[in-house]
Amino acid sequence: MDMHRLSFCSERWATGFATLNLKILKDKVDSGSIATTARSNRVEPPQNKEGFIEKIKVETKSFSFLFEKYNIKHIDVLQIDAEGYY
Repeated sequence: MDMHRLSFCSERWATGFATLNLKILKDKVDSGSIATTARSNRVEPPQNKEGFIEKIKVETKSFSFLFEKYNIKHIDVLQIDAEGYY
């Protein structure tokens, strides 16, 4: 599966800008909010907007695969961190 993230910085503030939905990240780049955040963190963003985003492949696994691999029979609680997802 493709994931999109900032290509010019790996500091903690920048790693939160990762998404499966490219449009969300492009909209943030186009609005200037990422450049503003970068500068407030003393990071100079790329001059060209195409230099902001990179695509990476992310390995995915289905629940059924994990249940079988780890012999899981029952789940009492499932917590999913979807912070920032919309």
